[in-house]
This record gives sequence, C-alpha cells and structure tokens, in this order.
Amino acid sequence: LFAVARDEAGRAVACGAIVLENDYGELKRMFTLPVLSGRGIAGRLLQYLETEAASRGEHVVMLETGHLQSEAIGLYARFGYERPEPFGSYVEDPNSVFMQSTLPAFLRSSTHA
Repeated sequence: LFAVARDEAGRAVACGAIVLENDYGELKRMFTLPVLSGRGIAGRLLQYLETEAASRGEHVVMLETGHLQSEAIGLYARFGYERPEPFGSYVEDPNSVFMQSTLPAFLRSSTHA
C-alpha cells in the first residue's frame, strides 16, 4: 500500500507505505515535508494506512526505524505502537528500533469499495 497526502494545490506533502505480509503489515516508510512537521499530517496518513491494511486482513502493523529517528518513534508511540523483538528477517541491531501495533477490531471489520 502506498499513500500520498497532498495540499490544497495538489502538491505531494507526505507519503507512506505498508508492505502486506502473510502475518502482518510492515510499515516501510513515512515522510512529511519538514516545513509541515507538527501539523498532524503524518498521524492522519498513518491512520489511513492502518485502515487500508486492516481492510485487507492485516491484524498487526510492524516497523523498523533508526534509533535516531526520535520524531518518528514519538509519532508511533503516540499511536499505541509498542517495542517487540525483531521480526521477519530482521536481527537485533543497536541502531534499530522495532515497533508494532495491533489494529483495532473495528478497523478490521470495515469494508472499502
């Protein structure tokens, strides 16, 4: 899944992607233009991606990010992401932070046209 947030003029201002795996969705990338940081765009984009992943049968979203990405780590923590062990083919790495969120049941029961 890939989503782009656009401003009123149609310019891309943020994007994000989730790769759908068999047992989970992996959030691979989130980016917001730095000048627009703090306006809630990343949070709305994350919620959109989670809803889309849930509508496709995913129950959990997992991610790996760099330990220096404090804004990203803070965003994920505010949205209920917790820190599990490494997942998939990842191994423990002092430069990596692993996070996951179980998607609420109401998201998984929604349908999309």
